Amino acid sequence: MAGYKILAFFGRHFLCETDNTRPAANLTTDNTFTATIGRKADTAATGAVGTTKSIAAYLKQIVTLLLGTAIGAPLHTAVAGVRVLMAGATIVTATGSVFIKAVHLKKLTTSESSGVTSFRLRTDDTVSLSMLLYKADGSLVRGEDFSGGSSFVFDVGWILSTTKILKLLSGGSDGQAAGYQVIVEAYALTEGASLA
Repeated sequence: MAGYKILAFFGRHFLCETDNTRPAANLTTDNTFTATIGRKADTAATGAVGTTKSIAAYLKQIVTLLLGTAIGAPLHTAVAGVRVLMAGATIVTATGSVFIKAVHLKKLTTSESSGVTSFRLRTDDTVSLSMLLYKADGSLVRGEDFSGGSSFVFDVGWILSTTKILKLLSGGSDGQAAGYQVIVEAYALTEGASLA
């Protein structure tokens, strides 16, 4: 309801009308200050800033982004028990746009077969992006290099978009069952992006 207040300004007094009415939730108009500010019951805004959401709705959007997968948020994913296959083993699938910074590859149990002559990362079945994995000395990583639980880190620098997958392939022969842990170091490029 409307009310009145007396305000003093440089020795003069003014009678001002105020609005103490609580607006309905999710109003799309801005004909009062209270409608513009909004209510705690307002639904969080989504997408770009427009002209029909309250300040409260935009604050909720900001808090949601900070607590969720905001742009730039890390999406590091560890997948254990991966068997490297000549046909490729899917490691992760992207939702939204994701920057794959690096991939960590570690043998979990016994040594890998010497029949695995190389390892390759690939983005999908159409081979959009593909790379052989090399050691620091420039030689290919082979199955026999994983004796004693050795691990390798590979700089990738790829961008995956929705439904694109990251695969690990072997050369020569299939690897041992459930033999590897793969850690994908990644960051969200779009709001709500994820790896699964």
